[in-house]
Amino acid sequence: MRLISWNVDLFRSGLKSVEKKVEAVCQHSPDIVAFQEVTDRSLPLFREELEKFGLFHSVDSLALVEIARVAYMAERLNELRARGTNDPFQFAYSASRLSEQYSPPGEAKDCGCLIASRYPPLTPLNPLDFDIPRKQRVVSAVVSAPAGEFEIHNVHVPTAIGSRRNEIAKAETLVGIYRHLAVQSARPRILCGDLHIPEAELPDGRSFRSTATSSRTKPTAPRSPRATSTSAARDGGGTTPR
Repeated sequence: MRLISWNVDLFRSGLKSVEKKVEAVCQHSPDIVAFQEVTDRSLPLFREELEKFGLFHSVDSLALVEIARVAYMAERLNELRARGTNDPFQFAYSASRLSEQYSPPGEAKDCGCLIASRYPPLTPLNPLDFDIPRKQRVVSAVVSAPAGEFEIHNVHVPTAIGSRRNEIAKAETLVGIYRHLAVQSARPRILCGDLHIPEAELPDGRSFRSTATSSRTKPTAPRSPRATSTSAARDGGGTTPR
């Protein structure tokens, strides 16, 4: 089985690049692809292009998060009604607070993750199972491959660039992913995506661009958070993670 994961970065390359990006990936004959930073406008184009290469089955975090939120809201609102909340103002206030809780400010509503597979069926998992601040940064599914079922989790960890809020969101995302996956599972699991972390890090804070630690590998000394460059953090290596 061949799995390819890629941050397609459509915010810089635009919709016109979708066909070329899918062609570049599918020339390697993947059985599963995991894309990060897909947008709501690009999703139909991605699906159309992926189907040309036999990847007919797909799930995306944009749709799954909205479905999960609607289901959660409906369940909580039914609970409010069952408790006899007859005051219309109080009911509306409670509904508004629920909406804020599962649609936090600052979250990009049009950017998410996509999984496409040539194996049917591709069964989506609930994205709200991950306790992370930006729910659309994860999409998960169960793949029914010829050798058996397994889970795939495609994540896009936010960078810590720009503000203290981003630093906190990145840390909380990494912790949430770990807590959800670092438990016994009945199925094998694959975690892939854009993690925005170095490939190797030593206890003293030095990090490496590669997992190789030969004499030719030069470690990067710890830097202050403000010294971390945007390009290095985006590439996921060479600096202390923020």
